[in-house]
Amino acid sequence: MKRFFVVLLVLSLASVFLATSLRVFAGKEIGGRERYYLGASLKTDDLVGLGIDVMHPTEAFSTATEELSKADTLELDPYLYLNFGQDTKLYAGVGAIVVVDLKTYDFSLFSKDILRGKIGISTSLGIINLFAEGIGAFSYNPFATTGIYGVQAGIGLNF
Repeated sequence: MKRFFVVLLVLSLASVFLATSLRVFAGKEIGGRERYYLGASLKTDDLVGLGIDVMHPTEAFSTATEELSKADTLELDPYLYLNFGQDTKLYAGVGAIVVVDLKTYDFSLFSKDILRGKIGISTSLGIINLFAEGIGAFSYNPFATTGIYGVQAGIGLNF
């Protein structure tokens, strides 16, 4: 398990130092608990890219500020991406779901058998990046969906 977290740490640091875009997003689960969530991400846009999303679920966007100020945990999702295209990109990614306890700074896997997948489209307007994504959680042993899906959209800066 320690080896797994070391690999996640290396991938996360690589995505931070090699990032070509910094993005913020908002989304909604469809199925599951149907929560809203807010987040930020760093992403590379090479053919095979790395990314890391940090997000926090909220009950409603109207209470997000209050809920974020009292947050005990965050979700940290390191992704491995395939990116296709130039100014308009199609991409797909998959990654583990890591839960960070903000009181003790402990990292733990949400589940050893569940990953989060993502497909998206982004377009660059100079240094501004607009994107929309569909996400879903699935198990890989055996391969099956968990029934939790979501949509998210956001804006970013390219550098």
